[in-house]
Amino acid sequence: MRGFVLARAADATWWIRPGPAGETGISFESYNQPGMYLGRQFGVVALVTLTDSSPDKLLEDATLF
Repeated sequence: MRGFVLARAADATWWIRPGPAGETGISFESYNQPGMYLGRQFGVVALVTLTDSSPDKLLEDATLF
C-alpha cells in the first residue's frame, strides 16, 4: 500500500492515503496496517482520525506531510 507514514508505535505503523472526495471536500482513509480501515474524515484539513489504541480517540497532532 502506498501512503504516508504518520506515526510509529511498538505494535503498529499508522498510514494515511487520499480517499474518494466527498461533498465537503477531501477525504482521508487511515490505517494502522495496510488494508485495515479505521476511519475517514471529510474536509480540507490535514488532521485525520488516528489513534494509538482505539479508533474512538483522536490523535489531534497527526499531520499530513
